[in-house]
Amino acid sequence: MSTEAKYFELITAYLKNELTKFELEAFEKELATNSALQKELAFQANLQAVWKEETALDIKSQFQTLEKELSTKQQDKPSTKPKSKVIAMRPILAIAASILLVAGFFFLQTNNSSADPFSKYFSDYPNELVSIERGESIEEQGQKAFVLYGEKKYQAALDAFSSLDLEGLDLYRAICYMHLSDYEKALSLLQNLDITNLGYTNQKAWYSALCYMKLGDYLQAKQQLEIVKNSKDSFRKKSAVSLINELSK
Repeated sequence: MSTEAKYFELITAYLKNELTKFELEAFEKELATNSALQKELAFQANLQAVWKEETALDIKSQFQTLEKELSTKQQDKPSTKPKSKVIAMRPILAIAASILLVAGFFFLQTNNSSADPFSKYFSDYPNELVSIERGESIEEQGQKAFVLYGEKKYQAALDAFSSLDLEGLDLYRAICYMHLSDYEKALSLLQNLDITNLGYTNQKAWYSALCYMKLGDYLQAKQQLEIVKNSKDSFRKKSAVSLINELSK
């Protein structure tokens, strides 16, 4: 097995929390000194975050398409040959089965609780500030900081972020504080986030809404969600509509 393939399997198991105690200790010991492994972990963690975001939106879209197709079939005139009806439905049933398989895998991976809207909708924002490519050594402080962020070592990432001066960095600092349950600090960072050049309007409003939810201010949360809902940006637009409906029940 190649080194890259071995890393891939180990990191996949690590991100899924499937390593045994012994394997986890060995992995983290290796991770502390192996820059190639650190790079690969950051790359896969960032990729997984993007995949989850896109998959959630895609699943909803596919179900809506399927619903329209089923509605159209029901409006068709009954056939004089019952057998052909069954055959005609097979492609749609196959599509439904495929969507359900993808949806099932997605929700098993995210481990979100439907009873807790925050856990259901809260996820990290992918690293867009510092380039991290496979095969490069991790020497710059910015790269090290985002490797820690990708590894979900949020306190260590915050410590590393403190020495950086990057536009938009407060978004990632706020997310780290949210993971550490310091929602007031996170909200303060988000409120002061300068979005002039980066265009993080939806990102700022989305994570602010989640903070307000945790702080029990649902009116402010809805106001922030309305900003996302009415924005031209697609980031979390559909999620905002869904969350507004949940909070309105």
